[in-house]
Amino acid sequence: MQGVGTGFKVGLVAVTMAVLAALAALPASAAHIGNNKAELSGDGATGTSVANYSTGTDTIRANVRVRGLEAGQYTFQIRHANGTVTSICTFTAKGTGAAGCSGATSGRGFHHADVVDDAGNLVATGEYERRGNCREADQAGSLCTAPGRT
Repeated sequence: MQGVGTGFKVGLVAVTMAVLAALAALPASAAHIGNNKAELSGDGATGTSVANYSTGTDTIRANVRVRGLEAGQYTFQIRHANGTVTSICTFTAKGTGAAGCSGATSGRGFHHADVVDDAGNLVATGEYERRGNCREADQAGSLCTAPGRT
């Protein structure tokens, strides 16, 4: 950089270092692996759950919505292929009998969505159906259009 002052060079190096530090602080690539949907059913309760897994961050983001519940508190859980169970979130059903929640956890290899009451009794369950690399509904970062959307 002939003819460029020392102050400019120092400033350019400082800006470059700041940009590199900002890039290093970004989370690892969080490529979306798949949209997974479960239809839940139980003794009078029905619902759906959608779960998305992202690599890089090793994160599962999931939600559940259930109808036909008695008033009370419930926990939404996912069962992993290795047999472990992870609680995602808790919610309260009131007089309408419909409620749900959403949350996130780390991990992978999940295959079932479960809703249990405050006594630990299974109220509704369903197996996740793998739907490829599409999110429902299509979200930023998805590599394709979700099923049924154009």
